[in-house]
Amino acid sequence: MKYFAVIGILILLILTGCGIGKVLSKRQVRTMPEQIISRFSSGVSGEALYQEITNYSSFSNWAEKGKIAEYFLPVNDTLNAPFYVLVPKTYSHEKPMPLMIYLHGGVGREDFATGVKQHLEEKAYNWYLSSDIGDEFIHLIPLSNKECMWWDPTGFEMVLEQIKFLKARLNIDDNRVYISGFSDGASGAYHFALVHSSPFAGLLPMNGFISVGASMSNRNVYIRNLANRALYAVNTDKDGLYPASAARVAHLLVKRAKGLHFWKEIKGYGHDDGYMDAELPNIMKFIHGCNRNPFQLRVILETDILMSDVSAQRGAVCDWLEITVLDTLQAPADWHVDYQDSIAISRITIGFHIDDSFEGSGVKVKSIAEGEPQDVPARNAGLLAGDIITALNGQVTKTTEDIYKVKSTMRLGDSFTMTVLRDDKTLKLNGKLPPIRYSNLFKYTNPSGAIIAGYRDNTFHLKTSRVLGFRIKINPEMVDINRPVRVIVNDEIRFAGVVDYNDNYMLEQFNASLDRKAVWIDSIEIFLHD
Repeated sequence: MKYFAVIGILILLILTGCGIGKVLSKRQVRTMPEQIISRFSSGVSGEALYQEITNYSSFSNWAEKGKIAEYFLPVNDTLNAPFYVLVPKTYSHEKPMPLMIYLHGGVGREDFATGVKQHLEEKAYNWYLSSDIGDEFIHLIPLSNKECMWWDPTGFEMVLEQIKFLKARLNIDDNRVYISGFSDGASGAYHFALVHSSPFAGLLPMNGFISVGASMSNRNVYIRNLANRALYAVNTDKDGLYPASAARVAHLLVKRAKGLHFWKEIKGYGHDDGYMDAELPNIMKFIHGCNRNPFQLRVILETDILMSDVSAQRGAVCDWLEITVLDTLQAPADWHVDYQDSIAISRITIGFHIDDSFEGSGVKVKSIAEGEPQDVPARNAGLLAGDIITALNGQVTKTTEDIYKVKSTMRLGDSFTMTVLRDDKTLKLNGKLPPIRYSNLFKYTNPSGAIIAGYRDNTFHLKTSRVLGFRIKINPEMVDINRPVRVIVNDEIRFAGVVDYNDNYMLEQFNASLDRKAVWIDSIEIFLHD
């Protein structure tokens, strides 16, 4: 399997032998460009400050162009998460360049990079960085493990902080930031689309599943939010983890919700990206035609948690609209319906963690997964930590990649065999996967609030459901700030007045994202009461 961006990046890392190890404090990652701070402290304010931010381009030249730079981001008191950056030789610090972020699969791994390195040792070619394609983007490759999975608050915020780190140092085109991934990485890209799509122009999940992040993080997500960003998604018919038959159900729901997505089923492939060479021209056509407009005329937002909740993962905001107060005791509006369907749970999980540090032939078991006995076939088969799996279903498994290949051919309810080496003895273990089960695609454990919002000619029109308070962020490209702005909510005027530059708010918002295109000069706060 070609784990496109991660493998390509790490292959270059091995071949060039270059790696810059730096541990960054959170203060360093969050620091605004010093020149902007200096100008503000010198008294620049109002429209002049807005112009300074939007036109800022005083970036230093990147010394390691064409090479890999490795950094570490502290995500908590004990964990430093590595990430890789590749700035192509074509980069000029005087011209904005698109950013491509790739999320790898297998996020449940115990360690960070070692497991990925085992994969890339077997694959010497990567489409993602081939010929002129790789030179079009600055590349960010976060690494994840079970402590910072893409959909966990820790891993989710980690990726956003890494984006900020690059925006403080590189001339990135804020309206051309893309996020892609394969397998769990694709499911992570879906989760960003559902929960916090504001930084991205487009999202490209390959062989993932739309509700994995919600299920794993035990939070509600709403496909109504997919109306705000463009997706290019692919699934394959023979994929044993996320088959196209199940993905089709989800994407029919997205279509009903009028999401901005393109979904494609490719036949003849399992849980691998062997189709990518042929699919690449279509993907690049999508990317070239996909620019972000943070001031889009229409935003749809649904959430059950607020920004004040530390674990909210930004779920209450998209571009210029933020929900601040919910009233979930109200009855929902007629248009506020849940999008739901039932799917077969078909993911194949044997139930063990791999020891990525093992360098011999075979796959060493680091630990057995937790969970109910029926959900951990490895335990019922008698697999133990320290065992070395040399064959699965009679097929030799010299590497982790071999395990994945065999798993992609298995189905729920199947019996399986494992040949293991334990204490220099060869044993054959017999197990059985749990039977197929059915479940709702999404878990709606809490009532949500939703807004459909749009604006034209200095007037915002909003329809709300179970929402008491919201915030409209203002940019001069959205309204004429020399004229009064009106906000009409459910056919009633709730605000009429002039909006002007608010220096502190502008810098506070900019410091949160370092986004030079989506600069918010002030906001209108609305609270709906009887």
